[in-house]
Amino acid sequence: NSPRARSGGSGSLPTPLPDDPSQPVTFPPSPPTPPTSRPPPSDACSGNKIATYTWSQSYWREGDQSLVNFAKSDMGRQWNCGDLYINIADASNYNFIKDQTNLVSWMKKWRQESGNNGIIWLTYGDVVDKSGEKMVAFVNTFEQFLMRSVNAQTMADIAPIGISFDVEHIADNYYKEALQKSQDMITEVTQGMGYLPNSIFVDSTIEGEENSQETEYVMRYADHALMMLYRNELGGSYEDDLLERMRWMMTEQCKVCTQPGWENLKAKITIMVEGSCEMGNGCGKLSMCAKDTSSYPDSNGGIEYIWDTLNRLTERMVSEGVVTQDQFNHLFDVNGSLFAVHNWEWSRCFYGDSYSQNMGFSDCQDYHSLASDCRLK
Repeated sequence: NSPRARSGGSGSLPTPLPDDPSQPVTFPPSPPTPPTSRPPPSDACSGNKIATYTWSQSYWREGDQSLVNFAKSDMGRQWNCGDLYINIADASNYNFIKDQTNLVSWMKKWRQESGNNGIIWLTYGDVVDKSGEKMVAFVNTFEQFLMRSVNAQTMADIAPIGISFDVEHIADNYYKEALQKSQDMITEVTQGMGYLPNSIFVDSTIEGEENSQETEYVMRYADHALMMLYRNELGGSYEDDLLERMRWMMTEQCKVCTQPGWENLKAKITIMVEGSCEMGNGCGKLSMCAKDTSSYPDSNGGIEYIWDTLNRLTERMVSEGVVTQDQFNHLFDVNGSLFAVHNWEWSRCFYGDSYSQNMGFSDCQDYHSLASDCRLK
């Protein structure tokens, strides 16, 4: 057994942790000294609050610097000052988070070097196994990770963070159970570990396949919702554009969003568009990849097109009566990350070719040929 498993990442928990990482740990016997909250960054990220969504674990497990380098760069600080979504588990490791020490160290580095104050959402992804039991069980895994590897001062250094579910085709009752259990877990672990209030939040996706019950549970029991709005035009070459898709989302998918009582819903929505060039059928309509550009800035393609188009969308949502201004202000994450792009492994190519080359994003070499394939599908 490695000494790292024993130290639990911080080395300052009052009781030695069991060698076996699957063996449960307990709260410290007495509440620790209240931690000092992290001072505001001297060089805060002050640009547009687009959220960054990434699937790779290589950033914190394998020392891949590209994501932090992006966040530190002028381009990252101009566009991507919003929340961060980073994957830590799926159905294959729902019961244990790997390399916990590295993960915690990486979150500290992210805070120190990016100037980003958004929420770090630690995501559980399952679009393969579709196991509701594992989704619910992951809540306990997340709590054990915090107890084992994140003491009160460390939490103050990295907060706000969150538990985020990106799962599809799972029975509705599991959503309700996992989200309610997450909220209970946060209350318990905040008290037991002596965390500052409002350190941890709960997030879930709102998927594109119709499921109004699941969506209602997300809006009632999560703090935050990530709406998968997979279209790439507004008033363009096809009728079912971003606005019409949003109209469907706000009336059919999230029926409670525009019914009486909407003002009591808890979750704040971030609108997420797709950036993958390999969506298969429908890519030309579903993905922002089809709106590629080699130059920057370019209002007809890349990140600027996404930002401009989504801002026009939110204006038209109100002016064309999809939601009222009050509904928009209450339901959407207007003070945080209003927009996100899925996912950064693709969207890193959306900032112009010279930027991609300067940053060493070798994956972007095929971006334009893949984008032309996407447009034909």
